[in-house]
Amino acid sequence: MSECGRMHFFRSLEPDLTPSGSVLTIGNFDGVHLGHRAILQKVVEKAKAKGLPSVLLTFEPHPIQVLFPERKLRRLFSVEDLRVQVEKLGLDTLIVQNFDQDFAALTATEFLEKKVMPALKPQELVVGHDFNFGANRSGTLDFLTDWCAKTKLSLLVQSPIEVDGERVSSRRIRELITAGDVSRARVFLNRPFYLEGVVEKGAGRGRTIGIPTINIQPREFVQPRVGVYVSETEIGGLKFRSVSNLGVSPTFGPDLEIKLETHIFDFDENVYGQSVRVELLQYLRDEKKFASVDELKAQIAIDMQKARDFKGSTP
Repeated sequence: MSECGRMHFFRSLEPDLTPSGSVLTIGNFDGVHLGHRAILQKVVEKAKAKGLPSVLLTFEPHPIQVLFPERKLRRLFSVEDLRVQVEKLGLDTLIVQNFDQDFAALTATEFLEKKVMPALKPQELVVGHDFNFGANRSGTLDFLTDWCAKTKLSLLVQSPIEVDGERVSSRRIRELITAGDVSRARVFLNRPFYLEGVVEKGAGRGRTIGIPTINIQPREFVQPRVGVYVSETEIGGLKFRSVSNLGVSPTFGPDLEIKLETHIFDFDENVYGQSVRVELLQYLRDEKKFASVDELKAQIAIDMQKARDFKGSTP
């Protein structure tokens, strides 16, 4: 066990993690979007009312990555991001259970009776409307409802959350991000989508044309649409407005790998080797190959002005 602030953090289900009982939710919670937040807020409220710890049980790797590797699913954010977000929501305990083929082979009944109950002794369970679990997805909501009735365990099923008539889900958010619609994804997430990584030395082309950039190789999470974005860059806890290009710099090469090049306004510090976070606020345009460097510079000037003028607010 470790602690992140006041929240307890465990890497596996062990007997008696919450010996006095708990109010529990189970799921992947990738992104901690509006639907996830509704579930977690109910868990925290009910736990406080009962005087019990509020608990989230989640899995790493994502079960789809283990069960259906051919889908090549990428998470929205890291488990560390999940840890930070759920602590902000007031959760008492986070358990990140390793998910492998052996764990996947547990039947729904085995999962509940051999893993969940001995470790967490839940008095109430809160789950999403699309929750299922166990080998071959046998743990449907109908199964869970019957099982909870037999064991006298309270069950609350959270209805889906919709925004402008569209259901919020991690799958839909991935679709929005890969299409470049980071503005709508930001509404569903209640925060900006971001890429992060360590600043690397680039070819220095930006500085030679008077527009220096920081360069990162984004980590292996969902990849946004290639192109130019209004962005905000966080370095050392401070945020700066910026404009970012995700792509291969076709005017100069192109490069072999997709990278994120970010020009930060009114900033000229050496941050090589530092970890930075670049929040993508709005898609501006596709990446393209320009006929000359002067043509590229003229377009970048337009992009920079749009980024400076952008008034969109962060939720």
